[in-house]
Amino acid sequence: MSPEEQGLFHNNLGSSPLAERLRPRSLHEMLLPPGLDSQLFEQWRSKVPSPPSLILWGPPGSGKTTLARALGAACKARFHEMSAVAAGVKDVRTIIQQAQNSLTPTLLFLDEVHRFNAAQQDVLLPWIERGTLSFIGATTENPTFSLNAALLSRCQVIHLTGFGEESLIPLLRRACEEENISVSPQEEALLLRAAQGDARALLRTIEEYTRAKEHFSSVEAYLQQTPHILYDRSGDQHFDTVSAFIKSMRAGDLDSALYFGFRMIKAGEDPRYLLRRMIIFASEDIGNAEPQALV
Repeated sequence: MSPEEQGLFHNNLGSSPLAERLRPRSLHEMLLPPGLDSQLFEQWRSKVPSPPSLILWGPPGSGKTTLARALGAACKARFHEMSAVAAGVKDVRTIIQQAQNSLTPTLLFLDEVHRFNAAQQDVLLPWIERGTLSFIGATTENPTFSLNAALLSRCQVIHLTGFGEESLIPLLRRACEEENISVSPQEEALLLRAAQGDARALLRTIEEYTRAKEHFSSVEAYLQQTPHILYDRSGDQHFDTVSAFIKSMRAGDLDSALYFGFRMIKAGEDPRYLLRRMIIFASEDIGNAEPQALV
């Protein structure tokens, strides 16, 4: 993103979504992103850092893009932002060529970096190695599986976790003030629970509720009409949830097993998948300890 584009970007914030309007613009405006080492973060904030090469791994709304942009501003680097969904090798080569001809450090931020295949990732390697540019990649997928080892060896991997409910309270209240609405402590708790650690989802929910609140009797009624469960069919959320489902059965925790089971079903999982896991559990984990469990 060029300086001219950055200026245009800031001028248009008034018509942007709430999440964009409230996004911190500098490291000093940011809270410590969950999962980031506090000493490293304070080091970045206390002095102008050299543009780092990082892989930011975390769930949606955990602050990956915000952190990358804030680092770009703090480094005084020529900051380029692209999404691997739309960009390709040609776009990357253009930025590399500009970096070779620039006296200012170049920082390339590539969102959804896991969408680049191995060959596309390899294009970056020699230029990161030589210091021609610094690179920040953001991904919601485990980088061990989605990125090649050569790229990982050239970047520091930072695993950002979802925000805790307590840490989102100031953001929630600032958003309500921005949208000129008031919510009760009980409604705050419902909104925080529905966000599931996703700051962007929290702000989107508040913004959409503000537009539709005249049609609903309460925040609870609105949330019941717009359920959202953080889940994927083949990624970390899938495996983490089914693991919790199996461990709950293994521990004899009926309530937890029912919760994780229905969480997957409500998110769109095929019920037959859960039935297969229960058959495997009954035959392998219980086995001869209770022969009738499989029946």
